[in-house]
Amino acid sequence: MIEVIVILSVFIFIAALVIIYFLVSRNLKSYKIKIDEAEFLLNELLNEKYELLNSTKEIITKKTDINHKVFTNLKSIKKQNISTFDFDKKLVENYDLIKKIKDDYSEISKNQEFNKIGKDIYNLDEKLEATKTFYNKYVEVLNNLINKFPIKIVAKTQRLEEKKCYEIR
Repeated sequence: MIEVIVILSVFIFIAALVIIYFLVSRNLKSYKIKIDEAEFLLNELLNEKYELLNSTKEIITKKTDINHKVFTNLKSIKKQNISTFDFDKKLVENYDLIKKIKDDYSEISKNQEFNKIGKDIYNLDEKLEATKTFYNKYVEVLNNLINKFPIKIVAKTQRLEEKKCYEIR
């Protein structure tokens, strides 16, 4: 009789571990899916911002005496194999440069197309910041979870690693 109880107890213990594993695994996967969706959206928005910055660059070089060489950093971004974090930083640097040029050249600020693109970039930045906030929220939760025992074991079996957060302006 004791043998049956021991076998039954071991079976229940193993079943409980399997259930816990699958529940934790499902939870981790849901966070990973949210992070992946945010990464995809961030990539799309950053590429859109890149195109808008290129458009403003063209207007600036046509309407002012500023040379294309000022924007060599912008031109070379796509050719580099960089992370979305670095891509974002470089786009911010170029946008700051464009804002300085706008302040220094009054004829630029009078250009309707330039102003429309500026509004588009502003709206895009709003979406970027919201998406970064969403991304960071779930990255922080996932990072905290995968550093706790026994979740850490489940995370390792799924090859989940800590992720980096975006800087929010």
